[in-house]
Amino acid sequence: MHIPKNLVVAGVATSMGIAGLAAVGTASAMTTTGTSGDNLITKIAEKFNLNQDEVKAVFDEAHEEREAAQKQQVEEALTQAVTDGKLTEDQKQKLLDKRAELQAERQAERTEIEGLSDEDRQTAMEGKREEMDTKRQELQQWLSDNGIDETYGRYLMGGRGGHGGPGSPGGFGRPDGTAQDSGASGQSDTSTEQ
Repeated sequence: MHIPKNLVVAGVATSMGIAGLAAVGTASAMTTTGTSGDNLITKIAEKFNLNQDEVKAVFDEAHEEREAAQKQQVEEALTQAVTDGKLTEDQKQKLLDKRAELQAERQAERTEIEGLSDEDRQTAMEGKREEMDTKRQELQQWLSDNGIDETYGRYLMGGRGGHGGPGSPGGFGRPDGTAQDSGASGQSDTSTEQ
């Protein structure tokens, strides 16, 4: 029985997407062109006799789709906060602009570590951990300076709730003051707010 390559690519992408839900951070790293992501893409391409560029394109497309969906969810949640009188339209726009700025910074950092060996990448990431604490403090100050409750800082960190955002050690929490539940995927649960 002959299975068309495009169906194999779609099946592999679907399987990888499901596996990615259990490890969003890893899946995000795989969609960049760093060594770990390239290794996985290469392995899939070789295992199923596929074009490596086509496999990478599937990963990149899935990553872009996730980012677009997350952006929409953040915008909807912030719009609801404006409707509820918890944020002003100006504060919402400042949060969206800051989020875009931080995403651009993260992309630049990912680009910096492209092509590094796993060991060099690990060393670089360890050096960033201290910077992350400083960055979190800077963000808390930015929120305060803009009159925004620090619990809305979670929308700055990527995803619906962010990495290092609410519910994580040193994170921002929920706008209602309750702790945030992070599921196995590491993604924040914002379903009660939307």
